[in-house]
Amino acid sequence: MCGGGRIELIAPVGDRKSPIDGYLQKMGSTPYHLCYNVENMEKTVEELLEMGFTMLEVPAPSIPLGGMVCFMYSCEIGILELVDYGHGC
Repeated sequence: MCGGGRIELIAPVGDRKSPIDGYLQKMGSTPYHLCYNVENMEKTVEELLEMGFTMLEVPAPSIPLGGMVCFMYSCEIGILELVDYGHGC
């Protein structure tokens, strides 16, 4: 996605169990994480690790987003999702 921002709202579908049920029950309606489009995944991950972030998942292909995705965590900030679409915007 190039240009502008996007807010993604998620909710369980119907009455069946969802991976987000526990989080919603505990936290209610609140932001879960922030997502940033990055131009260089490797460099950004390295910088965040130096700043004390923890890598929750190694960078991996994201089929829905069409690029690479990585999740980082800081107890002060929470979860950051990094997306590298592999081309400039």
